[in-house]
Amino acid sequence: MSDRPLDGRNTPLTLYTDRLQLICLNRAQLQAYLEDPARLERELGFAVSRDIVTASLVRALNFKIEKMSIADESLHQWYTYWLLVVSDVPFGAGLVGFKGRPDEHGEVEIGYGIDPAYQRRGYMTEAVRALIAWAFRQAECRAVTAPNTLKTNPASNRVLAKVGMRVYIEGAHGLWWRIDRPKARPGPPPGTLYLIGGAARAGKTLLTHRLFRAHNIPYFCVDYIVSALDQGAPELGIDAESPNVIRAAKLWPRIVPMLRNIVEVEPAYTVEGDALLPRGVRSLMDPYPGQVRACFLGFANATPQQKLHDIRAHVGAVNDWIQDYDDDYILTLMAEMIDFSRYVREECQTWGLPYVDVSRDFAAGLERAYLILTAADKHPW
Repeated sequence: MSDRPLDGRNTPLTLYTDRLQLICLNRAQLQAYLEDPARLERELGFAVSRDIVTASLVRALNFKIEKMSIADESLHQWYTYWLLVVSDVPFGAGLVGFKGRPDEHGEVEIGYGIDPAYQRRGYMTEAVRALIAWAFRQAECRAVTAPNTLKTNPASNRVLAKVGMRVYIEGAHGLWWRIDRPKARPGPPPGTLYLIGGAARAGKTLLTHRLFRAHNIPYFCVDYIVSALDQGAPELGIDAESPNVIRAAKLWPRIVPMLRNIVEVEPAYTVEGDALLPRGVRSLMDPYPGQVRACFLGFANATPQQKLHDIRAHVGAVNDWIQDYDDDYILTLMAEMIDFSRYVREECQTWGLPYVDVSRDFAAGLERAYLILTAADKHPW
């Protein structure tokens, strides 16, 4: 998940997840949803659900508009609704939001609703998880609650359970749910998933091995999954020889459950490979604050001839796959990897992730990447 700034401030306008965008609606947009949804659709460029506009939502919208009219604009993200947009349609299928800024105890209440046609697909769970992660990145928020959720609404209660909330009060007709901000961990914490992406021959495997030697962190290369699906399940269309971006886009939805399981189960783990892309990695990081660290490597400023020279000078490691190829193949591959490095560099800038270029000083670049992954500072780059 990634945040985009609103009018140059640090408050996020849009959160991005695997399948969704959460757009923080301003007061005029809330008013348009209430009075003239077609006008809101023209502004956004896609349709929004009419089926969620019930009498209770009308009351909620009026309440939010009134509160936002008197609240400082810097606090509007706590009062408004965030529009749940299904990215591949696109369609505004639901609303999720808080009912005001955190109180004196740092607690804030969350509420949500989704178009019936888009229920039972995991969209609201994904949205609530993302918004809670955003809330916990704000210093004033220490807990998110959902009080008095009716027992007759099992779908809503399932969402709250799936995002990690716990019941702290059970009433005759409702459940009171709560989730507390995770405690910060000092240094390179145990229970961390390290994700290392970028171009082939940029040092991903060397960096992975260093983490293993220094911290005994086991590792896995997603290239093995690419080969397995290419040969064992060709109907999925994951071609090991296809361009990196296309291959990664097809692979990502199939490895996300594995990565989430690693975060939730393993004490620490490294996953590396050129099939990891910044947008997907960002969408995985934010639901797990402090538990996922990432770094991308590339050589956007190199030339194919320079990379060929470096490869021939350092070839010879056990199972070094590239040593069996001739110079023409390597030059072509390195030209593709230089283009891919530039793509990854731009994507890292877009999604707020560290990119380290190893074009000029390979060893220094790997040292910087290692420090990024292991430093106590969340953003050492």
